[in-house]
Amino acid sequence: MSIQQTTRKTQDGNALVIRPPSVEDAADIHELIAQCPPLEINSCYTYLLLSTHFRTTCAVALNQKRMAAFLGAYVIPEHKDTLFVWQIAVHTDFRGKGVGQLMLESLLNREALSHLDYIEATVAPSNLASLVLFRRFASRHHSPFHVSSHFGQHLFRSKEHEEERLIRIGPLPPTRHS
Repeated sequence: MSIQQTTRKTQDGNALVIRPPSVEDAADIHELIAQCPPLEINSCYTYLLLSTHFRTTCAVALNQKRMAAFLGAYVIPEHKDTLFVWQIAVHTDFRGKGVGQLMLESLLNREALSHLDYIEATVAPSNLASLVLFRRFASRHHSPFHVSSHFGQHLFRSKEHEEERLIRIGPLPPTRHS
């Protein structure tokens, strides 16, 4: 089964190629995450795994072959109708231009993911950009948006790490093509 590559335009007209990641992208993804606090950076090996084992549910956005954004996600094993969005990173040059929305739309339009009914993610209360992105996505698709407690601060054993609240969007409409 082939995985789609799409070309989309940002709100300011920049062309982005959105496609599944490859192993050659892993180091660039790792570097991008490092440039996007407050995202937690994981090992390059983690991004190699995401670029191979989970490439169907992940995406990179390239602008003139330059890494503009990364979306890491997976289908929850116990809930095959739910996509869990683990990380979305957008390079500072592309923030505020709808890139996160474009990537999420592109991902959900993949034939292999057409069965999904829900999107979940955990978001710290101070991560306003992610909250806005997911609220807008839910609104655009006329889908319910719920926030609930999930991982309390005490679970991280660090006073610097905020709690992570669970966002749940869905059910999604059967036809999502934008």
